[in-house]
Amino acid sequence: MRKRLYLLLAFLWMGVCMLSAQTKNVSGRILSAENDEPIAGATVLVKGTSIGVASDAHGHFTLKVPESATELIVSFMGMETQEVGIKANLTIRLKSANEKLDEVMVVAYGTAKKSSFTGAAEVIKNEQLEKMNVVSVTKALEGTSPGLQVMGGTGQPGSGATVRIRGIGSLSSSSAPLYVLNGVVFDGDISSINPDDIESISVLKDAASAALYGARGANGVIMIQTKKGNAEKSTLSVKAVWGFSSRAIPEYSRIGIKDYYETSWEAYRNALVGTGQSMEKASEYAAANLINKQLGGYNNYNIPADKLIGADGKVDASARLLYHDNWGDALFRTGLKQDYMLSMSGGSDKTTYYLSLGWLDEEGIMTRTDYQRFTARANINSQFTDWFNLEGNMGYTNDKSNQMMQAAGTYAINPFFYSRMIAPIFPIYKRDEQGNYILDSEGNKVFDYGEKRPFNGRTNNLATLIHDAVWNQTDNFNINVTAGTKFLRHFTFKVSGSADILNRRYTKMYNNKFGDAANVGGRGSVEALRIESLTFNQILNFNKELGLHNVSAMVGHESYRYVEKSVFAQRTGFPLEMSNDLVFGAQLEDGSSQTDEHAIEGWFGQVGYDYANRYYISGSYRRDGSSRFYKDSRWGDFWSVGASWRISQEAFMKNAKWMDNLKLKVSYGVQGNDNILDENKDPYYYAWQNFFEPYPNHDFGGVIHSTTGNRDLHWEKNTNFNVGLEFSFLNRIRGEVDYFIRKGEDMLYAVPVPYSTGLPSIMQNAASMDNKGIELQLSFDILKERAFKWTLDFNLTHYKNKLTKLTQDEVWVSTKKWVEGGSIYDFWLMKWAGVDAENGDELWWYKNGDAWEKTNDYSLASKDPKSKQYVGSAIPKVYGGFTNNFSWKGLNLSVFFSYSVGGKMYDSNYQRLMHAGSLGHAWHKDILKRWRKPGDVTDVPRIEKGNRYISRSSNRFLKDASYLSLRNINLSYTLPAEWSSRVGMSSVKVFVSGDNLVTFTKLKGMDPTQAFSGVSDNTYVPNRVVSVGLNINF
Repeated sequence: MRKRLYLLLAFLWMGVCMLSAQTKNVSGRILSAENDEPIAGATVLVKGTSIGVASDAHGHFTLKVPESATELIVSFMGMETQEVGIKANLTIRLKSANEKLDEVMVVAYGTAKKSSFTGAAEVIKNEQLEKMNVVSVTKALEGTSPGLQVMGGTGQPGSGATVRIRGIGSLSSSSAPLYVLNGVVFDGDISSINPDDIESISVLKDAASAALYGARGANGVIMIQTKKGNAEKSTLSVKAVWGFSSRAIPEYSRIGIKDYYETSWEAYRNALVGTGQSMEKASEYAAANLINKQLGGYNNYNIPADKLIGADGKVDASARLLYHDNWGDALFRTGLKQDYMLSMSGGSDKTTYYLSLGWLDEEGIMTRTDYQRFTARANINSQFTDWFNLEGNMGYTNDKSNQMMQAAGTYAINPFFYSRMIAPIFPIYKRDEQGNYILDSEGNKVFDYGEKRPFNGRTNNLATLIHDAVWNQTDNFNINVTAGTKFLRHFTFKVSGSADILNRRYTKMYNNKFGDAANVGGRGSVEALRIESLTFNQILNFNKELGLHNVSAMVGHESYRYVEKSVFAQRTGFPLEMSNDLVFGAQLEDGSSQTDEHAIEGWFGQVGYDYANRYYISGSYRRDGSSRFYKDSRWGDFWSVGASWRISQEAFMKNAKWMDNLKLKVSYGVQGNDNILDENKDPYYYAWQNFFEPYPNHDFGGVIHSTTGNRDLHWEKNTNFNVGLEFSFLNRIRGEVDYFIRKGEDMLYAVPVPYSTGLPSIMQNAASMDNKGIELQLSFDILKERAFKWTLDFNLTHYKNKLTKLTQDEVWVSTKKWVEGGSIYDFWLMKWAGVDAENGDELWWYKNGDAWEKTNDYSLASKDPKSKQYVGSAIPKVYGGFTNNFSWKGLNLSVFFSYSVGGKMYDSNYQRLMHAGSLGHAWHKDILKRWRKPGDVTDVPRIEKGNRYISRSSNRFLKDASYLSLRNINLSYTLPAEWSSRVGMSSVKVFVSGDNLVTFTKLKGMDPTQAFSGVSDNTYVPNRVVSVGLNINF
């Protein structure tokens, strides 16, 4: 309660600092120069101030300006910005601008005009984000920008996605980009940021744009800018969205009950034949004993188990099915979502404000998974005098979620694995011989825990979801305060301080009745985590125009500190079934605490020069020191240079009327990476120190030397080269093409050391890697002169990854092999050689000396690594997205596709479903194409219970991961202004939206965007979401 009171007081304090001044009224109307249609939402600013207003639905505006004001600046997306003198009853006509040259981009430690920017960056506006009703902003980024690759967006409520910029950044460190919120590095949960609060996202991709972030900018930077208020224009907005969700990726097709009995009979019979029995005796024995001896006695039919299947392997034609429990229907449901947003913005000539409150309630498609999020934000900017301003940004998020007990893997508590792999013959609830439910003394159905079931005996996943639980509750608070001053006409100085504070409580409870914790009376664990990060900046800027020359410079200092503290406890022996506290547990089974700290100190500077708005040069430098490295190698130097030439501004281009803009740019620089990960893929802060972990011996304390530090470790370096061409012509076509080379040097990875050390490896700067690629972005105004408008946006990325230096000839990483000249995501597997038509054996190629031969002995083929061959890469040939936008009067339709061409995925789920005869496990429908008798020509080998040489790892299960996804459709209608004004509203918009509607792919049930590495798992499948919503402005 106290926390919410403080939050309310903070909002009131920040919201009331509004000052007044001597003003006069200016009014006018803004029209399109092409057709004299009114422009709604155009920005009108008083030159030299932050005073501004937006035009209404009819293009009208009224603005209070200082008595001394003489000029207005009028701008609108896609239009040329105009400066006009202040006078009564203005009529302003804006011309179309094919290139948003005057668009102001949020970049490292400031802003820059697109026309003068020498780096590679993309801006994603909130208009694009708001069409996709996603919970986490990372899920809205897929396909929106060239060079940006998004994977792993699961359907777990509240979850985000994994983002990469221009390929793979490191072998053993993180390749995730740096996230910056309102100009400050953000260490909180990205999903805690309400997408409706976001004004724009800048994606910084090369050294010229990101080198100022030094130690943390090697993998690119994603800068998130939240909304601000407009002076003299008070707006109250209400947004409500309701939706429902279902599976976006269909489940693997599996055989039904009848086919399952008959297929199991064949697998059992073939196993008996393999022991020396005759075909006739094996057939009879399998028919009589399959159900009772191999399938736990589970019989879904009305005929006795020993009579149900004949010696021919067929289910008796007269048999009647008594029951069929569908585990998928029991474990999954239609998810529901409701999302509400209330925001208020406005201000005066001295102060602007943006305040918002948001509430999200999302039910997942899996039973007992949900997510609730409350968000609050306050952004205040006060210009106290002509030379001093104060800006404050504050955000708070409280979220709660019920999650999957096991997020991935092949465990009985994973509902996706369980429902996929359990045979269709097994019931959810106990049944009698007539197929009726067995009820307890209170008349309730009794769960069947499968004591004799060959698949995960003594478990029931639906009961697990009901009786076990995972709760996660997080409070995330961030605040940033910046004070700025202007002096000596050309100088500004800013001082800022920011804090991110995250508190998380993660609770797991395993029931005391069944499952892994039943023998200890139930098990419960609680982990409390607190993360604090503090950042302080001091930045001095200089900017001066001298005729056709413009010079800018900036120097700054940054101090960053990160502290993470966690406490963990686990108890057993719970007399009560469910509790979210450990106090009821009788025995303390485990307990620990840990503190991690990390600090960075940095000094940086940047200079820029342009001549006549044609020639631009920029340079930046940063020196960082990181606590992750030893004092002698702690400091690193990072820099960049960039230049651009606006060819279209040259005199020799004046007659090329068709060319609106042509700009050539080039940049080069060095960035660093200290984001080392440990073997669990968690941040590792002690790379140079010897690390010891607790290792008690019964009641005696002890430690074990787990990691050997390396004092010679230093920064990973990424050198980035970028050359690009921006263009627009015919007043309709805009685009940009970039070629980049990203070289990683002194990359960290674990190098094997002699066994005598007692350790398997030590971290060294020992590898190098390249990413080279090309990016293309195109926009077409296909129709724009009339009421009906149609635009098309398209982007494409192609890159190649190559390892250029390793200390070993080869490094095996599961199904991948690292070799110089290859890629980090190259698959090296046994090559499948088909099925022997005479006996149904599965065949593989193996290397016998210098010759390649076929064999049915997998152990022979796999024992020599030389028999494994390169069979493809997980990296796609090209990927990207394209959007069609249609508008007619108040009606707008957006259709967005994302795509990927090429690349491989290893489908281990399909491999499990094509097993040789693990009775009790489900089979894929493709098993019906299996080899059955000599002469059969098929690509599915025979089945045989216990045969370990069938369905082994090979390129048989490596699939083409190409896909085309209808990522989003958004249809909206804005009511005519005269209608909404009658009820006191400035605008009313209703919309319907669909996300992840359909994915076209060759994969049989796997999500093609599951992982960058190209391997599948039993993760929470993505959701298809259909929403309707209402947006009202007052």
